[in-house]
Order: sequence, then structure tokens, then C-alpha cells
Amino acid sequence: MLLSTNVIPTGILIYVCLFPVLQWVKKKDGKELAVVNGYTFYCHKSNVKTKTWSCTKGGFCKARLIITNEIRAAHRTVVSAKLEHVHPPPAFIISNGYYVKI
Repeated sequence: MLLSTNVIPTGILIYVCLFPVLQWVKKKDGKELAVVNGYTFYCHKSNVKTKTWSCTKGGFCKARLIITNEIRAAHRTVVSAKLEHVHPPPAFIISNGYYVKI
């Protein structure tokens, strides 16, 4: 994973994914997560056409994805993405398609 870091005037470190790669995984409870270059996103809200996926870190991180609302992951399209994070990626592994926090 290639990350770019910048310090903005407020002193907050910004992590930006330079080459985004989207992967779909499931949690133990069956809920889906989107993984983009090591950062995880959960489905924050949904409407008929799109779903908004927010960074799982929450709080001050405003990273978001808006993706078409297709049942099959292979048919989904990213409508927009804001991939600037104010924290490093979470520690996790993916085992047999399932997200495991470490």
C-alpha cells in the first residue's frame, strides 16, 4: 500500500490513498465492509440507488464512499470517494473473506 502523508496547518496528519483498491469482506455477524487500501468502511446509509460507506474509525475522520446499490459486489460502481483519513489504517487480517480485527 502506498500512502502519502501531509501535515495541514492545524497540525493534523492526513493519510491519502494514492492508488485505491476496493475489496469486499464480511464481519462475523455477516455485515459487509468495504476495504480501500487498508482502511475499512461500513454502510452508513442507503437509498434506492446508492449506499454511503463511512470510515469505521468514525469521529473526526470524514472519509466516505458512495457506491451504487447493487446486490452483487461485482456490479457495484464507485460514484464518489473521499479517501483522506486523519488516522493510520486499522490492524486486521482477512481470513477466507472474513474481516478479523487484531
